[in-house]
Amino acid sequence: MAQAALANACWQKILLGFLCVAAWCLPPRLAAQDRSFDQVSPYRDLLERIRAKGAVRDEAASPKPRSGSLGANEVSSSDSLLPPDRLAELFKLVIGPMPQGRRRFFLPDRTPQAARHAEELRTWLDNAGLLEETTSALLTARPNEAQWVLGSPASRATQAEKSLPEGLTAKRASQSYSLLGWNPGTYAFVQSEHYEVFSQAGEKSSIEVALACESIRQVWQNVFETVLKPDASNQASGLDRIVLFRSRDAYVRALRTIEPRIAISTGYYSPSHRTVFFYWEGAKSLPTLVHEVTHQLFDRSSSYGFDPDKSPGFWVIEGAALYMESWSEETIGGLRIIDIGGWDAPRLQASRFRRLRDQYWIPWDEFSRANGERLRKESDVAAWYSQACGLAHFGLDQTPGQQTTERREKFLKYLGSVYRNEGRGANAFFDSDNGLIQDYDTYLQVSHLQDSPRPPIARRNEIVLTRCDVNDDQLLSWDASSRKLEWLDLGFTQVTDRLFLEVDQPTWDVKRLSLELTNISDASMSSIAAMDNLTELDLTECKVTDRGIAELAKHRSLRKLWVGGTQVSDESIEVLSSIPKLESLIYEGSAITPQGFVQLARKNPLLRRKPRP
Repeated sequence: MAQAALANACWQKILLGFLCVAAWCLPPRLAAQDRSFDQVSPYRDLLERIRAKGAVRDEAASPKPRSGSLGANEVSSSDSLLPPDRLAELFKLVIGPMPQGRRRFFLPDRTPQAARHAEELRTWLDNAGLLEETTSALLTARPNEAQWVLGSPASRATQAEKSLPEGLTAKRASQSYSLLGWNPGTYAFVQSEHYEVFSQAGEKSSIEVALACESIRQVWQNVFETVLKPDASNQASGLDRIVLFRSRDAYVRALRTIEPRIAISTGYYSPSHRTVFFYWEGAKSLPTLVHEVTHQLFDRSSSYGFDPDKSPGFWVIEGAALYMESWSEETIGGLRIIDIGGWDAPRLQASRFRRLRDQYWIPWDEFSRANGERLRKESDVAAWYSQACGLAHFGLDQTPGQQTTERREKFLKYLGSVYRNEGRGANAFFDSDNGLIQDYDTYLQVSHLQDSPRPPIARRNEIVLTRCDVNDDQLLSWDASSRKLEWLDLGFTQVTDRLFLEVDQPTWDVKRLSLELTNISDASMSSIAAMDNLTELDLTECKVTDRGIAELAKHRSLRKLWVGGTQVSDESIEVLSSIPKLESLIYEGSAITPQGFVQLARKNPLLRRKPRP
């Protein structure tokens, strides 16, 4: 698929420099490589009984959305009342084996509504006759976290929600904030253990941000604890500052004199002010916050005067922030489940696409020498960030068949050396282009084998496996919610029609689907056409004919179609003209003639792709 635009779209909000476009747990333990929870877990029957509550539609036991929550068939990581199928998937994340290729953290939900969510879940399980068994499973599998899922006796005894979580203070500011010209009383001041939030975005958003920053700090310390160890000589004093604007317009207006490129950003960490500036739009702003707070944490923990604009090794500074940006979170009851890293991390998909599909690589010597000023001169900065993100995951993720502990230690040592201004001397971790490229490609191709079946994390809804070692069995092991995707690229893999024809399997719901040069044939087309949300379909070099294309007749969402290298011919013109939103047809190498395309274009003026002379 001609997906360069899609890859760029994943990165279009990435910025230059430190601009971002766009209770505690122990370190995760690793499970055996091919251990499938559904096959070996003693809790499989429990999960099936939870799922069954959705099938029988028991009014007393089925979760009902609260007023203002999402509908029964929609998923929200912030709503404890989810469909039984989704509840079973989330319980599986908690009581199943810890994942191998990523780091998973369990933290208590400290928001005011957490106790109510836990109590609602507890009540639902009790009504369903599953409370005792579920409690036993949680206490056995996750004894430290069980009380957070279903609530402790103390939390149930004090059911009334507090407006302010414990450990936070909030008030109207009594002093002016001269940097931005904010007068006393015009902004809120929220303080947590390690952060102070100056905010014009309202108390609720300010509290959410303060709590999020504390969580980010906890996870960051666990992931990067060996890089810059805090001590008396290497630890900045005072609270870390966050400035929160009420809107994007206010953010841009206030900061354009401080940072000329602020208009293309969604968040900004200023090293000179040691402050994170951004605006809050709920959960979708969390990746930006994670990215910028990561920069702040590294900067605040360093006493070496690292200058990102002048110092070589800028890529690893951004790479570490992009790795943390993989933060993907689900909530069940009063427990937060947070995954960091992993082969299905959102930003990593563009990295895999550029490297494996486009064979893109910036020579290591050029890449490692670049500082912030050098990077700003690049016309394709997204490609640089893509490689930085991929290499950070390569250094920090677990992968099969490699000395990942040693590699991780070397990466962290490299990261610390860059922050200590050792520049080129830090490059011992990467010996040469040839060795690095080979190991990096191997990681991209096989890392998905670590976590199979894929954990059903809602945010991770774009999956690129082009040129990877993937087969039907691996994909068919995915849960129902894992099959609802914005983008699935299986180009140049060994997948077959079995992927779409297997009976008694959840259906696939994909918006952008690439099957380039696979063994997919006409047999799959009925199932593919049944994806109502499908907007892009790449069938290049597939075994598809006019008979298969006929299944797409009158498809209500399809906008882009690739049929190059297939046997699709002018006989499909009538079918293609019946697709109301079709605006792009790439047909070179198929049996469609230029004359046939002209005929099609007359029937469908939306088509933009002109036939070659």
